[in-house]
Amino acid sequence: MEVIGEGEGRTAARSELAAIVEARMRELFEKMGEEIERAGHAGRLPAGLVLTGGASQLSGAAELGREVLEMPVRVAAPNGVGGLTDNLLTPAFSSSIGLLLWGARAVTESEPSRYESAPAGGSLGKLRDWVRRLFP
Repeated sequence: MEVIGEGEGRTAARSELAAIVEARMRELFEKMGEEIERAGHAGRLPAGLVLTGGASQLSGAAELGREVLEMPVRVAAPNGVGGLTDNLLTPAFSSSIGLLLWGARAVTESEPSRYESAPAGGSLGKLRDWVRRLFP
């Protein structure tokens, strides 16, 4: 592994890297547990936790999550998507594809064009309206 910014490269053992990544993942799961408790779920979610994103593909991520959070944890990938999906049906694209599907559903179901929480005027409102005109 080469260190950016240094003239000479440096080699790190795989076990060293694995220990560092595991420690950071453990920290992330501990923070998630704190947020779950803060949300009033007493440290457990009945259905468990679903991991998405590129880091969820790390070997042992779900197992570590189950150990730290003491609840069911699984890794999810998108489904129900057609077309050029060879590289897209992985957990790394779950959030992106989910947002695209939500947006497509909103357009086809004729949801209201304005939401109560959306700013009505100002530069953000003008920008929002301009983007909406691009996609009738």
